[in-house]
Amino acid sequence: MRKYNKYLKFSWILSIAKTIYFNLKYLPFKTAIKLPILIDYSVRIQIKKGGKIKVAKETTRFGVQIGGMEGYYTPHRKSSYLRIENSMEFKGNAKILRGCYVSSFGGEVIFGENFFANHDLHVISSDRIEFSKDVLIGYNCEFRDTGGHYINKKVSISPILIGKHVWIASDCKILQGVQLKDGCVVATESLVLSKINSLHQEKSLIGGSPAKVLKKNIVWKE
Repeated sequence: MRKYNKYLKFSWILSIAKTIYFNLKYLPFKTAIKLPILIDYSVRIQIKKGGKIKVAKETTRFGVQIGGMEGYYTPHRKSSYLRIENSMEFKGNAKILRGCYVSSFGGEVIFGENFFANHDLHVISSDRIEFSKDVLIGYNCEFRDTGGHYINKKVSISPILIGKHVWIASDCKILQGVQLKDGCVVATESLVLSKINSLHQEKSLIGGSPAKVLKKNIVWKE
């Protein structure tokens, strides 16, 4: 236990050093000195020329936390990866746990206020992926707004929008073009395709592979 406590203390010191460097390097000075983003020492960062990270003015100190450890689930990846080629925006406090791979690979990634993602979040944007306010993501979930490879000389790209107060349970995949309405829940191990857009309403329970509407007019609480 004593060794573990020493490890935690050393990890915290490394994380604070990396946090100060990150904020001062990538944010405007007036924002950076407030230290709105807490970066775990294990996070690998790649911000290309022209890449931008934005944080809401109301964000509290360490209000955005990336790469931390919580809970009992052990992430598949020991480190996290943050890649910004275009734009990444935090509209308020947010927490993304260790093992994440978040890449604005030519696109935009937007996290709404009070966003939480458990371990091993995987986000790849070539267009736009937006999470609205009060979104809860379980562990090992994946979001892609692009098919990634060309088929018949074309690649499928379409933005993803996750509505307000949405809970996406663990091991789900959300693919290009999906627009989830407010108050929805996605059941564990679901594969959500864009055809769900016309099939569901607000406060729907969605699940399956491919996902379909399982129940209507639900109410969920964290």
